[in-house]
Amino acid sequence: MKKLVRFLPLLLAMLLLSACAASPMAVEVDGLTVMLTDEFEREDSLTDKQDAVYISEDMLVTVLSESFNQLGVGDELSERDYAELVCEANSVDATVARRDGHISFIYEADVDGDRFKYLAFVFKGEDAFYLLQFGTLADIFDSLTDKMMEYVDTVEIE
Repeated sequence: MKKLVRFLPLLLAMLLLSACAASPMAVEVDGLTVMLTDEFEREDSLTDKQDAVYISEDMLVTVLSESFNQLGVGDELSERDYAELVCEANSVDATVARRDGHISFIYEADVDGDRFKYLAFVFKGEDAFYLLQFGTLADIFDSLTDKMMEYVDTVEIE
């Protein structure tokens, strides 16, 4: 009995930690699937320029899909070309680069008096491009970059 009492605090701590751990959650938007966690909630009030927006306590994830027909292009346009078009069309000062095998760019923007930093990725499907963006307050961006990369590495395009 004394052994049980001695290990009870450790057992309770383990139960509490496992109960608080985030569970994986698949998010599918128009042919793009990414594994986030259940810490994210869909926020439909912010989707007027996006197909989907998910928010956690410290991160924003947006997904936009644009068909080749919408863009007036054929399938010859590359992911890099599309990323550069997105930057140009939105007056974003960013360098498009390959990051861990993915075409991406980083940019900053002021939103309601706060400075945000975004890591955006471009994916090409059979008939559409997908723009997947991760955003957070600029001062915590660096601490969340590894987590963003974990999420982007789960992306699948139908």
